[in-house]
Order: sequence, then structure tokens, then C-alpha cells
Amino acid sequence: MKINLLPAVVAATSLLGACQAGLPEMAEPAEVVARDAPPGAQPGTCWAQDETPAVIETVTEQVVVQPAGLATDGTAGTPAVYKTETQQKIVKPRKATWFETPCEYQLTPEFNTSLQRALKARGHYRGPINGEMDGVTKAAIRAYQKPQGLDSAKISLAAARQMGLSPVELPGEKERRLEAAAKAEKILKAEEARIAAEQAALRKEAEKIARLEAEKDEAARQEAERQAKAVAEAEAAAKREEERRAALEAEKAAEARREAEAKARAEAEEAEKARRAAELEAALEDEKKRNNGSLTPLPISTESN
Repeated sequence: MKINLLPAVVAATSLLGACQAGLPEMAEPAEVVARDAPPGAQPGTCWAQDETPAVIETVTEQVVVQPAGLATDGTAGTPAVYKTETQQKIVKPRKATWFETPCEYQLTPEFNTSLQRALKARGHYRGPINGEMDGVTKAAIRAYQKPQGLDSAKISLAAARQMGLSPVELPGEKERRLEAAAKAEKILKAEEARIAAEQAALRKEAEKIARLEAEKDEAARQEAERQAKAVAEAEAAAKREEERRAALEAEKAAEARREAEAKARAEAEEAEKARRAAELEAALEDEKKRNNGSLTPLPISTESN
């Protein structure tokens, strides 16, 4: 939700500033002409603010990096080690001073003429008496006010009264300024109420978005856990299947080994029978030779092969 507060704020500020400060011209960049008034100021009065900038100096100091060491007997040991640091320090802080001024509509050519004459009589103004608030007049105002502690080229109401000058109050002008100030205050209050309502709506919207984001994050977390569990279960199933296949392969290998051993035993028995048959046949041949070719029947063995 986009909130466009600029037009209303500018309108209210312009209206209030017009009645209070009269939109005066700034004499120098260092001088700030206020668009409002200090707290407690009477409605309809006009004020300005003089700003004295801070004074900053560059200071060079010796900073201890390593303190001096002591020997075991308490006498001086290694000397201290220092380094040079250069930094800026505020010697005199910034100061802003409020002061009441004549309103812009009161700075008429007649008032400016009287002001120039008063400044000239006090030795501060050397220009022509022309009724204009020009640079020479502003410089004379500053020269008059600076010894009194106000370094400003805008005439203060107190300084004007010191010189016997009284700004002219036009008929009905005060009432108009008070009415304008009341309207501006009403507009500002209405704008503040609208801003507060929109900020409350924004807070509710932000809370709703935060809640939705939290729910989204929780759903994402649960989905991640579910996926992690599914992956773990799939990996466990794959591991069990691999172990089952490995067991089958081992069983097949054992079966093949048993068959090979049985075959080897059968072949060994056959070989043993053949060897015995060969020995028996050789014995018969030897017997025939001993009996001159006649064979005496051998006793029949009842031993089982």
C-alpha cells in the first residue's frame, strides 16, 4: 500500500508558514528562516531561527600504544611506545536560536525607510534611504544585532523596538493570521489523524503479511521434513534391498562351493576305485606269473569298497 502524504503536508505547512513566518527571504546560507514557531509561541506571530554552525578543529595527540615496562628489581625498564593520532573534535557545538521577527507584510517600504534611518543614526548603515530590504540594509542589521548576541541579518522584533520602531499592524491582519493559523492547525490535525489511521492499516497489513510468511515458512519446513523423511526411507529401502541381494549372492556362492566340493569328492572316489582296480589287476598278473600262467583263485574279499 503506497501512502502519498506529500501534497497534504506541503499544503498544510505552506499555509501555516505563510501566516507565521511570512515566507521571508534568507539572507545567508548559514541563517535558517523558520516556517514555524517555537513551542509556546503566540498564534499568529512570526519567528525566525538563527543557526550557528559547530566549530571543528583538527587535534593531534600522542596516544600510548604500549605502556612503559618495569624491570624485575622495580627500576625503569622498556620505555613506553607512542603513536601520533590526528582527529577532528567539536570545539563549539552547533547552536540554533529562535527570535521573534516582524511579519513579512509588516516590512513595508515605510518601515524599511525608518529602519535605515535608525541604523544610519547609530553608524551601521551608509547606503541610500530607499526603503528596500537590500544587502546593504541586511548587513547593517547584522552589524547592529551581532554585539547583542544575535548574528542574523533578519531584524528581530526586540531590535526594532530598541530603535523605537513599531511594525504596523494592518486592520484585520491579526484576525486573518489567527484564522489562518487555526485552519492550518485543523488541517494538520486532520492529516495527522489520517496518517495515524493509514499507519494502523499498514501495521495490520504488515502483521497479516508476517503471519502469512510465517505460515509459508512453516509449510516449507514441514515439506522439507517430509521430503527428507521420504529420502531417508528410500535410502533405507535401497540399503535393505542391497543387503538382500548380497545375501542371495553369498548363498549362491556357498551353494556353488558345496557342489564343487561334492563333485571333487566324487571324482576322488572314482579315482580311488580306479587305483584299487589297477592294483588288483596288477596283483592278478603277478600271481599268474608266479604260477606259470595259471591263476589260483584269490579269496573273495567281503570288504565293501
